[in-house]
Amino acid sequence: MSTILVVEDDGDIRELMRFTLEGSGYTVLQAQQGKQALELLKQHDVDLITLDIMMPVMDGLTTIKEIRYTLQSSTPIIVVSAKGEESDIITALELGSDD
Repeated sequence: MSTILVVEDDGDIRELMRFTLEGSGYTVLQAQQGKQALELLKQHDVDLITLDIMMPVMDGLTTIKEIRYTLQSSTPIIVVSAKGEESDIITALELGSDD
């Protein structure tokens, strides 16, 4: 069974994603912001990360940098965000997100 880390500061969205993914048979870990996500990644093997861009404490773009360059993780990252500005999408891809 694959494990997905959902990183989203909005509790309702995070819970909806958890419910949907678990209903499809995935194990789901949840983080409210980037620093919490990094701690979970140090403790668990994760097959996929869904990541919001706009979050308190550590935003998604900084989190991508930390995952790719500090943790040296190649775990696929899908950015899921209401902030759809083209510059943020380009930056996320340049930093190492997969979609």
